[in-house]
Amino acid sequence: MKNKILLITNIPTPYRLPIFKILNEQLNIKFVFCSKIEKNRSWKIDKRQLNINHTFLSKNKNYVHTNPGIFKLLYYEKPNIIITSGFYPTMIFAFLYSLIFRIKHIVFTDGTLDSESRLTIIHMLVRKVFFRYSKSFIAASDKSISLFESYGINRCKIYKSHLCVDNLKFNSNKKVKKYDLMFSGQFIERKNPIFFVNLFQKL
Repeated sequence: MKNKILLITNIPTPYRLPIFKILNEQLNIKFVFCSKIEKNRSWKIDKRQLNINHTFLSKNKNYVHTNPGIFKLLYYEKPNIIITSGFYPTMIFAFLYSLIFRIKHIVFTDGTLDSESRLTIIHMLVRKVFFRYSKSFIAASDKSISLFESYGINRCKIYKSHLCVDNLKFNSNKKVKKYDLMFSGQFIERKNPIFFVNLFQKL
């Protein structure tokens, strides 16, 4: 039987859509977004980037996604593989569904030991349960791989899938440069844009 995959994530993001488009062309996969945007995001997604098999569960802009409608969608779609990207209530619902109906579950994260260093005991417990009953794991970086390994996950079950961009769009300048600088993030204190400005001035 051909695999039918449902990938559930919070919102469409510019650094994941290029890979989602490739996956959509090669696999029987549907992308489920909890919402169109979150309150602390200001990017706008080109409709052409969303030319993939997808659905939105809500128009809510909350950070914590709670979409009980995921149960109805999963029952209707009947996937045999569920991938969750995050640990929101919606993802927990989908994970529980996978346990009840014995569907393969895969965890996808770009988290790191540093980004998850302030988790509560409850957050850590949720991750341990997810990891205990998941078939495999997708990491966005070597640091994400280290995060999985810190929970005792065997390296052979972990696969890497980088966050990415369409490099051709940024490859038109043939001029040889001494440095390439890029700031990736919101202009907020937590993302430290002042450090980038200072670095730019020194170079």
